[in-house]
Amino acid sequence: MQEYHASKLEAANQPNFMAQVMDQDIRSIEKTIQQLSDDDFSKAVDKLAEAENILIAGHRLSYSAAHWLTFTLRLVREEVDLYRPDTDE
Repeated sequence: MQEYHASKLEAANQPNFMAQVMDQDIRSIEKTIQQLSDDDFSKAVDKLAEAENILIAGHRLSYSAAHWLTFTLRLVREEVDLYRPDTDE
């Protein structure tokens, strides 16, 4: 864990750190686009639209994304809930 932390501190001190992080995000999004077919995307949207209830779970690093997804889905439909674990583990 110390090595991981040290590598992140070193990366944060590099020039253009924010641009590097955003470039990495762009590459991740492009990879997702290439791997996700239109048919699979449509099926996922249909399942979300047809569901009686949607329960979204996120823990630690994924909690922010889960919170954002919950908020966004609530804009277009009802019965969307965010699971909030009561413990750290």
